[in-house]
Amino acid sequence: MVPPEELMPAAEETARMIRSNSRNAVRSAKETILEVIGRPLDDALRLESLNGYSCLGDFSDARVRLSQFGKE
Repeated sequence: MVPPEELMPAAEETARMIRSNSRNAVRSAKETILEVIGRPLDDALRLESLNGYSCLGDFSDARVRLSQFGKE
């Protein structure tokens, strides 16, 4: 939550963070969110894991992201 006067800057920053990810990652996240709404936590976490790894294909995107992990 942000004060009303900070809403647009906060929304723009969130949009920049989303855009910095690959198209496949954003698509997978959106599909997962829609699929887990209303499910128990255990089911939601299981689906998140399955969806997250199944969309990677050759895992090249994951390799790049993992190599950057902890360097920021």
